Amino acid sequence: MILPGATDTPAGVPGAVQAQWVDLLGELEAVKNAVTATQARLAVALDEATRAEEARQSVRAERQGRGVPNQVGAALRVSPHAGAGFVSTSRVWVTQMPHTFTALQAGVLSQWRATLLVRETSHLSLEHRVLIDEEICGPTHLTELATMSTRRLIARIKELAA
Repeated sequence: MILPGATDTPAGVPGAVQAQWVDLLGELEAVKNAVTATQARLAVALDEATRAEEARQSVRAERQGRGVPNQVGAALRVSPHAGAGFVSTSRVWVTQMPHTFTALQAGVLSQWRATLLVRETSHLSLEHRVLIDEEICGPTHLTELATMSTRRLIARIKELAA
């Protein structure tokens, strides 16, 4: 496969090669989403392990895990605030929205769209959030999810939430 260099302007690249580029972009996106799922699971595990260790050390409950957002932010090369947001969102994926997490892990759902699912269901009870998770990201809905626009996804979440 011919890959363009940083300064190349590939003129006259055959359509078949361009189609391979599009396929490769899609495959890389799926890998990126799977990596995000792994990072999410690690962030939640780090938070839980840190809190457990600090509880054993008799650190007050409200102070436990305070350093985790800094660690996650540094590891992801983002701010501590963004690290805290990632830990919080990851916790919802891992503990409350298993189908969303599985879709992210499978590469069907991007980090942004998985985050939208968390954001748009944040006002709901756990029971209702789980129902929406199943209805949108359940195994029988993955094909539809993969082709659904982001605008339609948000509309569908709001429709189900209502």
